[in-house]
Amino acid sequence: MIRSRVLPAALALIVATAACSDDDNGTGPDPENPIDALVGSYQTQSFKYTADANPELTVDLATLGFGITELTVNADGSFAGTATLEIDGQFQSIPANGTLSNVTETSLTLNFEGIAAVVLPNPLAVTYSVAGNVVSFVADDVNFDYSVVGGPAGELPSTLEVVLLKS
Repeated sequence: MIRSRVLPAALALIVATAACSDDDNGTGPDPENPIDALVGSYQTQSFKYTADANPELTVDLATLGFGITELTVNADGSFAGTATLEIDGQFQSIPANGTLSNVTETSLTLNFEGIAAVVLPNPLAVTYSVAGNVVSFVADDVNFDYSVVGGPAGELPSTLEVVLLKS
């Protein structure tokens, strides 16, 4: 069961990392127009939290059926997608829509709209890296409640590692 209090960081970081991609020739974003490399559709390969104080305490939410089911980033910097998550034993969809701003070769800011703006940190500045069609994202200074997967109760300082594949 994924509780709604873990959704803000989880959904925001899925969208942030899914919005980061590479062009087809593996050269990375164009410094003159980095948003061009972000345009496309994405699938989550892994979405792993690891507790900072205990590296053995880790969970990959993607293996639990949680993640972006569809995401499209447009050339104008808008993004639209759907995150599928399990809440109280039921799979539910939440829209993940908004715009990208401050896009550089290694960072960007997500500006969520609609329901996502209510449940997610907004705006959210992130960093990313690309290698071909694989996008890797590491976020330090995030919190995760491991009790949702049978771990200790309460939010713990964690590192989030996300790997995405451009389809």
